[in-house]
Amino acid sequence: MLNTLTILLLTATICLATTEISRNNLDNLHQTLLVQEDQSDALVFEDDFESGDLSAWDVSQAIDYSLSDSPGSDYLPGTDSWAAFNNGGAISLAAATSSELNFLWYGKYFESWDYMEVQVSTNGTLWDVLWDTKANDEEISWTEVMIDLSSYCGSSIYLRFFVHSSTVVEYDGGHYNDLFILDENNSLLYANSCDDMSDILTGGTNDTWGSEDEGMDYQWFCVDVHPHEGIYHAVGGPGYYSANLDSYMAVTGIDLGGTSSAELTCYTCWDPNDTGDILTLEADNGGGWVVAGTIGSSTDYELQIITLDSFTGGTVDLRFHLVTDGSGNGVVPLIDDVGVNTDVSLVESSWGHIKTLF
Repeated sequence: MLNTLTILLLTATICLATTEISRNNLDNLHQTLLVQEDQSDALVFEDDFESGDLSAWDVSQAIDYSLSDSPGSDYLPGTDSWAAFNNGGAISLAAATSSELNFLWYGKYFESWDYMEVQVSTNGTLWDVLWDTKANDEEISWTEVMIDLSSYCGSSIYLRFFVHSSTVVEYDGGHYNDLFILDENNSLLYANSCDDMSDILTGGTNDTWGSEDEGMDYQWFCVDVHPHEGIYHAVGGPGYYSANLDSYMAVTGIDLGGTSSAELTCYTCWDPNDTGDILTLEADNGGGWVVAGTIGSSTDYELQIITLDSFTGGTVDLRFHLVTDGSGNGVVPLIDDVGVNTDVSLVESSWGHIKTLF
């Protein structure tokens, strides 16, 4: 058995060896050590869009046009006219299991005597009335209309707006905008911005259908359709985007002066028509807009993390920039929960001499 003296000698030997190892290790470590500061990321900007508007953003505008049954004047008495979409041709719903027609309208008709009907046909001859203005003959601002087309899925349809007027009194009539049809996957089956008459065939009695200048309108919106969290989110258009588009929403004066590392995070849902349609995040710290990151396609919300290290040291402006080619329309990008953070940093610290226990 080990006696008490032996145990004391062994303990002293181990302590001396440990002391030497500790001193040698500290000699290598105490001069410079990387230590993480005891702080969380600094949030310098955020917008979850729960305010219900884009007041924190500078949003691009463009001249907006609408489809009107009587542009610039009241509709005529004794009207029975129509405006058929897709140049009067069929719109395929063959691959869809459910679908929905959306458009915006405002205007005024004479009570239930004068009205507009949304008509659908499977043969171009017999027409079903799916919606009309009889129950609500006046809207003073843009109002969204949504019509279920699921009973027509598996086939093709013809779509037109039909206006009837009496000979009692005439009013402004209807203005219609941003029409589109989506399937169950929110894929775009048909879209018409109503900016011109190039895809609309008109006819009937007292046909005065045409385009009307609605003035300047914002190209990005805050809506409550499909948020990542909460109720509201931003969208790059009224349900879909058009060809040859150049639009943006920008935020200015974000302070990145006290850091050398920063990043933007957000959630996006973006399914472009093709590779010619591009959504980017751009930054400008005084030298003009530079692409900081390109946002890839996704059919549901995905987290985006875009480094802003190259733009630190002062204030920076940021914008989401949507540019499309001329090949067609697509579903608008959705953006939610935007934040700009300065990262947790590792700082070099001189510890000096550390006193050991031995």
